Amino acid sequence: DIIGPGRASSYWIIKDKHWTKIMRPAFSKQIFDKFSPKNLKDAKTRAKLFSSFDISPYNSKEIFEMFFDKQNTYDSHPSCTIPTLSLTTPTLSHIKSQCQKLSILTKLSSSSDYTTQLIMKDRFGAGGWHVYKIAPYGYAKILSIMQKNPKISFIIQPFTLFDAKDIRLIYINGKLLQSYFRTAARGNFRCNEHQGGTSTYINL
Repeated sequence: DIIGPGRASSYWIIKDKHWTKIMRPAFSKQIFDKFSPKNLKDAKTRAKLFSSFDISPYNSKEIFEMFFDKQNTYDSHPSCTIPTLSLTTPTLSHIKSQCQKLSILTKLSSSSDYTTQLIMKDRFGAGGWHVYKIAPYGYAKILSIMQKNPKISFIIQPFTLFDAKDIRLIYINGKLLQSYFRTAARGNFRCNEHQGGTSTYINL
């Protein structure tokens, strides 16, 4: 629906837990940019939205790119991020080598909150999609997942110790704005709401 800088021919709102499409133009000089172009057409459409210097994203493009790429996140902040390594070649030798390197990184980490299991996930993913728990030495399973999903870039991380619940703290400039628990559905280790998890917001 994007028709120009900061402009759309229509838009959606949520009211009483239902989405409704409003068939009239909308305009804003500042936009919370959650667009992740997956092809050239999408990239051109996004470029049109920000094609004027009068239109600015609410969020930083550099920060978005840093945290959208999980490998980039770790490379930029290794001291406060879960150890992360990319899987680039669907071969047992490469997978074994990367798992051994990750084991070393994990042992060198300042945190002891890790198990011997691994998490394999989409390097650019969200919502808990394409996230797998891998047993120690599960090289064959990793290879099988890579072969079944050749278009996905995977990373591996150590699986953290937790009791099917994690806590999210949201800060801006050192000030805590929001905190909430995410609880996985019974029989699942993923806390994402897309995977059946629930969120419980905590009174500050």
